[in-house]
Amino acid sequence: VVWEYDKVVKRIPRQEMGALRQLICAGDSLITASDGKYLVVYNAVTLEYETLLACHREAVRCLRLLDQDHFVSGSLDGMVVVWELRTRLPIIKLECPRRYVVDDERGGGGHTAP
Repeated sequence: VVWEYDKVVKRIPRQEMGALRQLICAGDSLITASDGKYLVVYNAVTLEYETLLACHREAVRCLRLLDQDHFVSGSLDGMVVVWELRTRLPIIKLECPRRYVVDDERGGGGHTAP
């Protein structure tokens, strides 16, 4: 729903699954992340649905604009994806390990976290 002070301007049929978690406005696109594994792209001017972007296996919880040409998304499966805005294609996929070393703040080394 788009609001203007105290009245509804436009209702947008949502394509996301579950709660909306993040959104960015990039050029003429509005990109959202939710409880689902897809990113949803809307036209930022008309607010019409355009497409789904698929690359993650679990819910996408992080979405950030990197620069005028790229954005990044991160999901609960540990995957971080760098996307090209113009083509809307993933250009880098980083799969973070399920087990990792956490550095101890006291300088006593690290430990393995699940």
